[in-house]
Amino acid sequence: MKAIIAEHGEGHLVTVIRCIRETGEDRGELRSETILAISDILAARLD
Repeated sequence: MKAIIAEHGEGHLVTVIRCIRETGEDRGELRSETILAISDILAARLD
């Protein structure tokens, strides 16, 4: 999580955690692999 904050900022990490926590069955999936995957997806978005 420190690496995500360093690269993308604290707000990005908060968004990542919210995305995971707000999905029904995946609420308990706060594993490093899941966090990194969601972070990568969100970082790749071209908004």
